[in-house]
Amino acid sequence: MPLPKASWTTSPCSRVHPPGLGGGLRSLRNGNWRQERRNSASRHMSFLRVDFANGSHILVASSFSLLIPSRIIEQFPPLQALNVHPSLLPQFRGAAPIQYSLMNGSVQTGVTVQELGKGKFDQGRILGQQTVDVPPLSTFTSLEPILARHGGDLLVDVLRNLPGRQAEAKPQDDSLASLAPMIVKENARIQWDEDIAQGLIQLQNGIGHQFPLWSTLPPPPSAGSSRDPPSTPPPDIKIQLHIDARIPPIWSFPGERPGTVSYDRETKQVHVSTFGGEKLVLEKVKVANGKWIPAKEWDRVRKSGGLVLGVSTHHELADSGED
Repeated sequence: MPLPKASWTTSPCSRVHPPGLGGGLRSLRNGNWRQERRNSASRHMSFLRVDFANGSHILVASSFSLLIPSRIIEQFPPLQALNVHPSLLPQFRGAAPIQYSLMNGSVQTGVTVQELGKGKFDQGRILGQQTVDVPPLSTFTSLEPILARHGGDLLVDVLRNLPGRQAEAKPQDDSLASLAPMIVKENARIQWDEDIAQGLIQLQNGIGHQFPLWSTLPPPPSAGSSRDPPSTPPPDIKIQLHIDARIPPIWSFPGERPGTVSYDRETKQVHVSTFGGEKLVLEKVKVANGKWIPAKEWDRVRKSGGLVLGVSTHHELADSGED
């Protein structure tokens, strides 16, 4: 059976990652992403000048973070407005399925070709799925092209066997659904009293390409002024961290406070303690608006042994009973 005619549209945008699956529109040539979101639906109204209802056209969307208006989808026959999604729906519905798969430590994920729904994301009938193993030490940047290749192959297979796939299309089981909403900077903030070591590795694998893991550290003693009243401590400093995920978590001494930084003279590594009694190896750090530097260099300059990350100067002051 020959492939049906396909109608394609393009958006004047450039991605921050190679063409593939997931992530959506992020960087635009004109630099105005919010305005682009507002104008996108209007730009695609060119669909309405063509008669698509005769059944010979198919709409395919992939890596498209905008909700396609219902009046566009309605121009196509049922099950001929399709979407390629990089998860095994109904798992990880939303804008960041690859990220959430890695954040959850999934050993298997997959790709889905589904029907584009009117007014809803990722809830359409499923025309095809393929399971994909997640290789060890995968990150978003390494897993995305794998899923892109499998997603492309699955889409071609669905299109070549479209009548049969349409006849066997099945609704999603909402009771099995999980969500993968858009990633924001706060997702990368380390919660030292909650995050275990393996969880932080998975978090970095999933979103480190977008937002490096970050925390805060108290300012050095010299940051305050003798003229400042003691109740007005200098602000905390933001620090970004990159964990060496190739080194498994290291068991630490019981009772060591999560967020404590230490230097191991034997291995010449900078460690940070986590909730649950394990340490991670810091590979590099970035303090405030500075540059990324090796963690060992930062430790040498800062003399960070015993430093506790994520403890606010203001909280310490409150805990001491000062006001």
